[in-house]
Amino acid sequence: MCPINIRYYLLFATLALALSGCTDSGKPKLLMYDDGKMENKFCLYDKGHAIHFSKPAGNWAIKGVRFFAVRQGSSAGVDKRIMMTICDSAVQPISEYSALHNLVDANIEKWCPINVNPPILCPDDFWVIIDTNSSKDSQIFIGIDTNVRASHSGKGNPGETPAELESVYDWMIRVELQKLTKEELDELVGNKPAE
Repeated sequence: MCPINIRYYLLFATLALALSGCTDSGKPKLLMYDDGKMENKFCLYDKGHAIHFSKPAGNWAIKGVRFFAVRQGSSAGVDKRIMMTICDSAVQPISEYSALHNLVDANIEKWCPINVNPPILCPDDFWVIIDTNSSKDSQIFIGIDTNVRASHSGKGNPGETPAELESVYDWMIRVELQKLTKEELDELVGNKPAE
């Protein structure tokens, strides 16, 4: 018989479980196309920054949205609001959220969060549209990543098909998902069992 070193066996078993995804850390999942490096940034005035996502396998809720941006202009950013709309695959609004312009830093490009509270059930396919409500005195520039093979982004408003971009890039917009248990899923879809 070959002696088995139990430490090596446990190490191998733990590594195999981690690689197979069986050790659920409970951490949120980010849907994104960007690599975290901004090549350029744009400010839209009459259209929203639209980006399309598909839900991964399983039951998920949308917990929040992050976008990489910087604010410019003379305003303090407290008199204008950013509108963020989550839309279905036909670009019809599901849920809408807002934040003041001063959520976005006036000097440094950084990730800015808009929480979805309470979380909403993640559709199979959906759009996120961020209308920065920019004007001459308060402009918000959202970063773009040009190191993508195909664009998932466009320019548009809720209720209309987004226009294609002039070249291949994606907005630096990410969606934070939360894995749902069966009970959480039932609660979100209104199938909470009677007590």
